Amino acid sequence: MSKTILTVLLIVCFSGIASHSTELPSSATYVFYIQGEYAGKCAIDLAEDGDLVVFKSTTDIHFDDYKLALTSRTEIEKGTLRPRFFEYEGVRMGKKISGTTWSEGDSIAADNAIDGEHFPSGARFDGAVYLFENYVSEHQIVLAWAIDKSKEPFMRFNVLLPSEFITLPSLATLDSEIELPTAPNPTVCKKYGVAMKNSGPYYTYYDPKRRMPVYMDFPSANTEVFLEGTYEGTPQTKYVRPEEPK
Repeated sequence: MSKTILTVLLIVCFSGIASHSTELPSSATYVFYIQGEYAGKCAIDLAEDGDLVVFKSTTDIHFDDYKLALTSRTEIEKGTLRPRFFEYEGVRMGKKISGTTWSEGDSIAADNAIDGEHFPSGARFDGAVYLFENYVSEHQIVLAWAIDKSKEPFMRFNVLLPSEFITLPSLATLDSEIELPTAPNPTVCKKYGVAMKNSGPYYTYYDPKRRMPVYMDFPSANTEVFLEGTYEGTPQTKYVRPEEPK
């Protein structure tokens, strides 16, 4: 995976957020480890607002020569999980970036800018489409909700990387249920495999009780993402991935 794109996707299934028996958490923080080293975090606040779920996040990632500092806001429809609005602003690799993405009927439009130069885009979509901005973990949460909701053995959908306005056909599958050694108690998670076009598969471990992914593993990028508060001290990297032979 390139340093400019961390493809983190999750998709879930349930019949609308509002009908779920467990209340949404008001905040979540995801911690990134790349090649076993701490690489930053994404801190999220979320709340229900009428027929929407609204996320506000701050993302700070740094590894090797890659640096990203971003604030963002995402609005999704409760029942459909369809993206309604997304905006972001920050600095990536020394360049000022900003953008807005919004839905218009069955189309999505965007206006992105790099150092003040604007790049408007738009496209019509047939079928489900979910946003995914690199390292912005609220999009991982929504995707996880969407997979868990589908109840089908295979879920096909499109992923839109809004700041680049790139669409990736994708497929999600339920791999298994697995117990993770979280703290203070183990967590039984649904393990989903996600494959996007031109990208290696990755795995997300979704906790239906928390209604959050607690761990994400991207073997081809040697990247792991942990939900803060589910471990003590420093996370154990290669959490469920076997060590490669010497």
